[in-house]
Amino acid sequence: MIRKNLLYVSIIMMTVFWCSNRCSAQMNLDHLKDSLRLELSDSERTNIDNKLIKYYSSIGSDSGAFYANDGMTVFTGHHYTRGQAWMMLALGDIDDRNGNSISAVQRLNAALRIFTANYDKSGMARANTLLGIVEGKLGNFDISAQYLLVARKIYDSTGNKEGLLSNCVDFGMVYERLNDSVKALKYYMMADSISQLLPNSGNTIVALNDLGGYYFDHGDTAKAFQYFDKALQFCSSPEYYYQYIITLMNLSSMMYSIGNVYKGHYYSEQALVIAQSHHVKDLEADIMINFVEANLKMSKDTALKNLNDAMAIIRVSGNKYSEMAAYDAYEQIYERTHEFELANRYLKLKQSLYDSLLNVNKAKMVANLMSGYELQQSNSRINRLEKLTDRIRKQERVIVLIALMLIVVCGVLAFYYRKVNHLNKNLEARKKELTDLNNMKDKIFSIIGHDMRAPIANISTLMDLIEADVVLPDEYKEILSTLKDHSNATLETLETLIQLGKSLMKGKNYNPKNFDAKKDIKKCIDLKLVSANKKKLVIEDESPENIMVYGDPVHFDFIIRNLISNAIKFSYEGSKIVIKVQRYGDGYVVFSVKDSGKGINESAMQHIFKSTITSTYGTQNEKGNGIGLMLCAEFVELNTGKIWVESQEGHGATFFFTFKEASVS
Repeated sequence: MIRKNLLYVSIIMMTVFWCSNRCSAQMNLDHLKDSLRLELSDSERTNIDNKLIKYYSSIGSDSGAFYANDGMTVFTGHHYTRGQAWMMLALGDIDDRNGNSISAVQRLNAALRIFTANYDKSGMARANTLLGIVEGKLGNFDISAQYLLVARKIYDSTGNKEGLLSNCVDFGMVYERLNDSVKALKYYMMADSISQLLPNSGNTIVALNDLGGYYFDHGDTAKAFQYFDKALQFCSSPEYYYQYIITLMNLSSMMYSIGNVYKGHYYSEQALVIAQSHHVKDLEADIMINFVEANLKMSKDTALKNLNDAMAIIRVSGNKYSEMAAYDAYEQIYERTHEFELANRYLKLKQSLYDSLLNVNKAKMVANLMSGYELQQSNSRINRLEKLTDRIRKQERVIVLIALMLIVVCGVLAFYYRKVNHLNKNLEARKKELTDLNNMKDKIFSIIGHDMRAPIANISTLMDLIEADVVLPDEYKEILSTLKDHSNATLETLETLIQLGKSLMKGKNYNPKNFDAKKDIKKCIDLKLVSANKKKLVIEDESPENIMVYGDPVHFDFIIRNLISNAIKFSYEGSKIVIKVQRYGDGYVVFSVKDSGKGINESAMQHIFKSTITSTYGTQNEKGNGIGLMLCAEFVELNTGKIWVESQEGHGATFFFTFKEASVS
C-alpha cells in the first residue's frame, strides 16, 4: 500500500522535474535559435532544425511544425534534398502524434524515397520504423512488418543498438496484436536486454510499459506493477511526455482491474490533461474510451459524448485498435441501458473489425518475413558450394516439375473458366448446372491452394534446409522420406485433377473391349502396398482368376485404384481391406472393396457420388477432396454399370460397382 501511494508523490515530483528541466533547456534553446542567424551549411542547419523540432515536440508546442516547415522552405530553395527529407520525416512524425495517419504515411513515404535515392541509411531506418508504427496502428501488420524488417536489417548492419531496441519493441507490438504472445514476449525480453546496455531513453520506457502490459494481460498484476513503476521513474524529462501518458494509462487500467476505481480515475484524468495539452490525439481518444469502459456510474449521455469525441479523432487517425475499443464501449453502454439491438450492432462492428485485423494471411506473411530473416542470420557459414551443387540441381528439377504440374492445372482451369463463361449465356435454361460448375471451380481452386500448395511449400522448405546445410546425417533420410510423401500426395491430387480435366476437355471418351479385370486388381494392389504397409493394413483379394469383363480398361483401372486408395485412407491402423467379385445378374459382374474404417454418415452418403467436392480426412488426417469418387461414378455410368455404397458410421464402408460380363465368342 505504501509503495502504491508513492506513485502519487512520483507524479507530483514529475511536474517539478519538468519545470526545472525546462529552465535549463531554455538556455540551450536560445543558443540554437541564435545559431540560425549565422551563416551555416545545409548539413549544420539540418542538425539545428532537428534539435529545435525535437524540443518543441517534447513540450507539445506547434513550434515544432513551424521549424520543420521553415526548414523545408530553406532546403527547397537550396535544392538540398537530404534536409527536405528530414523535415518531411519530422512533419510525418508530428502528423502521427496528432492523429493524422493518412498525412503521416504520405510524408513518411516521400521522405523514404529521398533517403533511398541518397542511400542515407540513418534516414532510411528512421523512415521505415515510423512507417511500420503507423501501418501497425492502421491494422496493416503485413505491411508494417515489411517496413520494420527493413529497418532491422539496417540497424543490424550499422550496429545501432538504440535502433534495435526500438525495433524489438515495435515487433513485439505487432506480434501481440496478432495474438502471438510467445513471440511478443520474446521481442519484449530482447528489448529489455538491449535497454540494460544503453542509457535510459524513450524506447526504454516503452519497452518497460510493453513488458508490464504483457504480464498484466496474463494475470500477473504484481510483476506488471513493477515494470509500470520502473517506467514511471524514467519519465522525469519533458521529452518523455508521450511515454509518460502511456505509463499513466497502463496504471489506470491496472487500478480499474483490481477494483480501485478512485486511483484509476486519477491516473486517467492526469493522462488526459497531458495528452490534451500536448495535442496527442490518438492517446486522447484511448484515454476517453478507457474512462467510459471503467466508469459504470457515468450517465449514458456523458459516456456517449466522450465516445463520440473519441470516434471523431479515430476517424482521422485511422487507428483500428482504438476503433475496436470504442465499439466495445458502445456495446457496454447499450447493454447497460437494455438497448440490445444497438448493442448487437456494435458487437458485430467490433467482431468484423477484429476478423479483418487478425487476417490469417497477414499473420503468415509476418511469420514468414521474420523466420526468413532469422534463418538468413543463422546460416552465415554457408561457404561449401561444391557440396551443395547436387542438391541445388535436385531442387531445380523439383521446381521445374512443380511448374509443369501447375501449367497443366492452369490449363485445365483456363478451359473450365471459358466453359463457365459460355454457360452464362444460357443462364436461365441451365441455372442449376452452372451453379454446380461454379461450385466445382471454387473447390478446385481450394484444392490447388491447400491440397497441392501445402505439400509443394513443404518440399521447398525441406529443400531449403538441405541447401542451408543444417541437416544432420541421421535426419537426411527422414527428410528424403518426407519429400517423397509430399511429392506422392501432390502427384495423386494432380493425377485426379488431370482425369477431371480430360473428362471436361475431351468429353465422354469411351473405348470398350474385353479384358481380364483380375490383372488390373493385382496391379492396383501392388501399387498401393507401400501405403497399406505404412498403416499395417492387410489387403485380401478374394476375387477369382480370369474375370473377363467388357468395358473401358482405363476407366476400370481408375475406379478400382481410387476405391483401394480411399479404403487405405479411411481404414484404422492394423485392420484389413477385402476385395470381392461375384455375378450380379443380367450379364453383369459386381466388384466390392470393403474396409473396417471410419464409415460414412447418412448425410454424406446422400451426395457422395455427386458433383460436389468436399474435404474429408482419413484416420491419420490424410486429406481427400471427393473428386475421385465423382469421376468413379461418371466412369461406371459410361460403362453402363452402377455404383453404390453401404456403410454405418464407425463400422467401415463397402463400395460396389458393376461392369458388363465379357461375351463368349
